[in-house]
This record gives sequence, structure tokens and C-alpha cells, in this order.
Amino acid sequence: MRKIIYWLPSIFFMTLIFLGSGDQASGGRTLILAKWLLSFFFAEEAEPQILTSLIFIIRKTAHISEYFILSLANYYAFSRTFNRYSFQKTIFSSSSFSLLYALSDEFHQTFVNNRVGSFDDVMIDTIGILFAYLVITMILKIRTKINLA
Repeated sequence: MRKIIYWLPSIFFMTLIFLGSGDQASGGRTLILAKWLLSFFFAEEAEPQILTSLIFIIRKTAHISEYFILSLANYYAFSRTFNRYSFQKTIFSSSSFSLLYALSDEFHQTFVNNRVGSFDDVMIDTIGILFAYLVITMILKIRTKINLA
């Protein structure tokens, strides 16, 4: 029962991602953010092509960030819950779980008005998952070197 606490960060981020996926107005909010950023850095009105590119960058960066954080949370949960797993098994399990969630998230979006599920987005989510894997690996290697010194 106590081990459920380790899963709370994962559940929290999965809930945030799920709610964001069901948000029909998310495109409008991204547009507002993009216009604000452009007006903050550049005084004049931006061309539509620049605005479209910035919206794309904001949305895809959000995908990478969301799944980076979710993957860190999943690694934490798997490493604490299944502490007898090897590092390889823990990282594989947590990364697979994050990838399955990315697939289910895009599938969920096919049922939401004004949203589309996209395999391209799953590939972008995978960048965040892989980046989390690299960060975890680097941290553990550094920690091992410090402990050996």
C-alpha cells in the first residue's frame, strides 16, 4: 500500500497530459502565447508564417517536455516499486510505460473534437522519453563515480 506514493508523480503528470489532450481550445491558447512572445521580443506585428512556425515549436517543445517529466516520474516509480529490477529492466519498463501512454494519449485525441491523434507526435514524445533515459543514465554514472572516489 505504501508503494502507491511512488506512483503519485506519474499519476499527476498522466492526468495533466490527459486533460491537455482533451482541451479543444489548446490551439487558441498556444496562439495567444505565440503572439505574446513575438510582441515581447519584437515590437512589430509578426508575419503569419513566423507565427505558424512559433506555434509549431511551442507545441512540439511541450510534447518533449511533458514526456521527459513523465519518464522521470515513471523511472522513479518503477525503481522504487520494483527495486529488485536491474537498471536495464527498470529503464526499459519505465520507458515502455511512457511510450504506451503516449500512444494511448494520441488515440484519445482521435475522440476529441478539433483534435487529431498523430503518430508524428508519438515520435516527438519519444524524444522526451529518450532524453530522460540519457539524463538518468548520466546521473547514475556520475553518482557511481563519486561513490567510488
